[in-house]
Amino acid sequence: MDKDIKNLTLKKFKENFDFIESTMQNSKMYTEAFKSFQEGMKDYAFSDDQKAQALATFISQVFQSGFQIAVQTALSIDLNEIQTRDAQNKSALEILGIQKDVTSKANAAKESFYRVQASKMQAAQLQAQALQDKIKAEVLHKSSNDNAQINKANCMVSYQNVMGNVNKPQLITQYQMQKETVNALKAIGEARINDYTKELDKVKIPEFSEEQDTNVIEIYATKQIVSIEEPISFIVISSIELESVVWNFGDNNYGLGYNVIYAYKQSGEYKVNMNATLSLKDNESKQYQRSLDIIVK
Repeated sequence: MDKDIKNLTLKKFKENFDFIESTMQNSKMYTEAFKSFQEGMKDYAFSDDQKAQALATFISQVFQSGFQIAVQTALSIDLNEIQTRDAQNKSALEILGIQKDVTSKANAAKESFYRVQASKMQAAQLQAQALQDKIKAEVLHKSSNDNAQINKANCMVSYQNVMGNVNKPQLITQYQMQKETVNALKAIGEARINDYTKELDKVKIPEFSEEQDTNVIEIYATKQIVSIEEPISFIVISSIELESVVWNFGDNNYGLGYNVIYAYKQSGEYKVNMNATLSLKDNESKQYQRSLDIIVK
C-alpha cells in the first residue's frame, strides 16, 4: 500500500495515524480497560454466547473510539504542519518582498545622489567655461590694444624719419610729436588683465561625499499582535553589511543578531528598538536605529 501512496500529505497522514493507533493500543489505559472488562464478567451472570457477544461489542466500541481518535489526531497534526508550512512560506515571501524593496530603495537613493552630483558638476563646468570665455575675450582685447599701440608708434617713428629728412628746422623742433611717440611705446604691455580671483572662487567643483547616506535598513516582525509566550521572529533586512545589531524588546530584555526569536511573558504594548552599527574607514562608525510596536494580549 505504501508504494501506491504518492501524495506526500497522505503519506504523512498515514504515518501519523499508524503511530497514534499503535500508541493507543499499547497504552496502559486500553490494557486495563480489557482487564477490567474481563474481570467484571462473572461466570454465573452470563452464558458463553453472551460473554462472547459482550466482548465483541466492547472490542468494537473500543476500536471505533480509538480509530476516531487516531483519525482526528492525525488530521490535527497534519493540519498543524500544513498551517506551519504556510506561515513559514508566507513569512519567507514577505521577507523576500521586503528585501527586494530595500534593494530597490537603496539603488534609487544612490541613483538620485549620483544625479545630483552630476548636475552640480555640470553647473560648475558651465561656470568655469563662462569664466574662461571672459578671460579669453579680455586677453584678445589686450592683444589688440598692444598691436594698435605698436602700429601707432611705428607710424610716428616713420613720420619723424620723413620729417628729419626735410630742410625745415621748425618741424624738427616740434617735441610734442616725439613725446607722443615715446608715450605710445611706453603704453605697449602696460594694460593688465583684470583680477579674476573672486570670480574663480565662485566656481565650486563639487567633491564626491562619502558621508552621503544611500543605505536602506528595514526591520520586520513575523507578527505584531501576539499572545503571551507566543514566539516572534524579529528580522533586520539591510542593503549593507552591519557590524552589530542589538534589539531592545521594550521590557528590559535584549537580543543580538540579524534574526532573533523572542516571546513576551506579560500582556501590554511594547516598542521594540533596533540599534545597528556600520563600520567606516579610519576606525569610525555610523549608528542606525529603527523601531516597531508589538501588542501582547
